[in-house]
Amino acid sequence: MDDRTLLAAIGEALHGQSWKVALASDLKVDDRSLRRWIQTGEVPDGVWRDLIVLLADRRGVIESLLAEVRERS
Repeated sequence: MDDRTLLAAIGEALHGQSWKVALASDLKVDDRSLRRWIQTGEVPDGVWRDLIVLLADRRGVIESLLAEVRERS
């Protein structure tokens, strides 16, 4: 998977189909910058570190919710 495909997959996993503006906001960048990274495939190194944090945070929320749902089933 190339960088732009990975970035798009992460964006969709975190925010659904309309992910670009939301992910740019999460990363505290202008959505034009994010769109440029997708277009060129040139994603700054620091962005990957930020995405690790975002994904880990989301995983924690999902795991907590999953545990709550399992208790009810």
